[in-house]
Amino acid sequence: RTVESYLGVIGEILGDGILAFWNTPDDVENHAARACASALAQQQVLVSINEQFKDMLRVNNLQPLKIRIGLHTGEVLTGIFGSKNKFKFGCMGDAVNLASRLEGICKLYGVGIICSSDTYDALPQGHFEFRELDLVQVKGKIQDTKLFEILGMTSKITDLSVQDMSLSGSSASYLSFPKKSISKFSRPKTIWENGKGNSGESCSKLIKTETTWGPVGELNSKVICFRDIYEDALHMFQLGDVEAAKVLLLKLKDKFGLDKASELLLERVGEALAKGQKYYKNPEWKGVLRLTEKDF
Repeated sequence: RTVESYLGVIGEILGDGILAFWNTPDDVENHAARACASALAQQQVLVSINEQFKDMLRVNNLQPLKIRIGLHTGEVLTGIFGSKNKFKFGCMGDAVNLASRLEGICKLYGVGIICSSDTYDALPQGHFEFRELDLVQVKGKIQDTKLFEILGMTSKITDLSVQDMSLSGSSASYLSFPKKSISKFSRPKTIWENGKGNSGESCSKLIKTETTWGPVGELNSKVICFRDIYEDALHMFQLGDVEAAKVLLLKLKDKFGLDKASELLLERVGEALAKGQKYYKNPEWKGVLRLTEKDF
């Protein structure tokens, strides 16, 4: 329900996971932002679920439920797949595979939500808070992927939709899918082009609807300060100033302690220092973490 409330579509249920997508079969305004907001909302709902079942979990000596979410924005092949007797609406392609890899990478960094730079760049500014996590090369890909942890949503987003309710007497034209392509998985899309009636007056009657949405929450100062020091250390590491990165990470450790992502970065800093300046003081150095596994 949380995914669908943010206009997402559940495409697959894969064991204990799901594949959800936005902007197909229908166009969705701010689809990248809705996907990120949905991810945050799912993590919030999980808190309530764990509270509801805390007694059952305790009696059975079970840990609270956790989920990992990977988000990526890209082009996919989408439509109805299958045969005459068995078919479904879905999507496939490299973008789907990368989103799946990012979900697995969450475990490596000990975070709940990771999005790629493609999703990050597609978002409206000023509504979300992030932590830049790393630059990685996932298994099977040549291009590097910049990773961001989604920390929270700081302000709601307002979408404005316009619907024309007066088509009678106008020279309106329509563009829709032919009936034979319509199934229970999709709806025809119609585009109305404004025209004029016999009197020459405009026949349009536009109704504007505003929708405001988003799981807004405040981030405490500790989270922001931790994020800032971590990102400074990461950037120093990527620029080849590994010694400065180590100083910042040790400062972070003394002030707050380290999380899994910062422990991993400190470990990589140590490995780089052990190999010497010839390893990280060269023009090709970018501090990329090359991953050789799909799951962690």
